[in-house]
Amino acid sequence: MKWVKYLIGSLLIVMSFVFTGELFIFHLDQFQESYYQATFVFEETTSETSEVISDFLEAAEHYDVDFFFVDGAITSDIKKEIKIYGTEGALTTLKNRQIKSREYGSLFVGKTEVMFQPITQFSDIKKMKSCYFIGDDVETLRAFKSKLVDKYSGGNAQTLLFRSTDDRKFSACLGWKFCDYFTHVLI
Repeated sequence: MKWVKYLIGSLLIVMSFVFTGELFIFHLDQFQESYYQATFVFEETTSETSEVISDFLEAAEHYDVDFFFVDGAITSDIKKEIKIYGTEGALTTLKNRQIKSREYGSLFVGKTEVMFQPITQFSDIKKMKSCYFIGDDVETLRAFKSKLVDKYSGGNAQTLLFRSTDDRKFSACLGWKFCDYFTHVLI
C-alpha cells in the first residue's frame, strides 16, 4: 500500500512540472498583453514600409520610448511561430524577462518558435494593428502616439487590467500547493 502512495505522489510531482511548463507556453502566446498597447491603422496610408518604420523610430528616439510588434502565425498543426519586431531596448527587455529567441516544446500544443528581429527588418508592418510599449510612463506613450496619429490613426495607449506574470506565478504556486497537499494526505 505504501508503494501506491509513493507512486501517486511521484505522479503528482511530475504533473506539476508539466503544468508549469505548459503555463509558460500559454504565457508565450499572450505575453504582450501585459504591456501597454496602442492601435494603429495603416490601411489608408500611402507611405512605404521603410517610411513607416522611419517615422516610428524617429518618434521613439524623440520620446525615448521602446516598442515592439508581435507577428504570430500557425505554420502547421503542431507549430506556431512568434516573430517579435522591436527596438533594441524592447528586445533586450523581453530577453531579460525570460522570453528567449528559440523553439519551445509542449506536450499539448506542439512547438512554439520565438524569433527576435530588429524593427528595421519588418517588411510587413502595415498588416499590424497593435504596437506594444516597454515602460509605465503613460504620458510619454501618449505623446509618442500623438506624434504618429495624423499619419497612422488608431487608439491611445491603454492600461491593462492584469499582468500575466502575476497570473503565472499564482498558477504555479497553486499547482505546487495542490501537490503538497495530496502528498501529505497520501503519505
